Amino acid sequence: MKKSDLTAKQKLFVPCPICAAGAGEHCKMYSGFGRRNEAHSDRKYFAMQTIERNYGGGTQIERARGGASSDS
Repeated sequence: MKKSDLTAKQKLFVPCPICAAGAGEHCKMYSGFGRRNEAHSDRKYFAMQTIERNYGGGTQIERARGGASSDS
């Protein structure tokens, strides 16, 4: 999964480590006034990691085949 694959709702799954916005809240600007148009990049990364961990990671094709192939 790439960060660009995340929906706007998925980006809000986790709290932001940069501006301390809670889960479900939009990121705040550094000045503290208003909200950012886009989530901080660290928040997107953590959301992506959480989604991959919860859903087993890998692509849909790999999951359909029973997981990533291993040659051992």
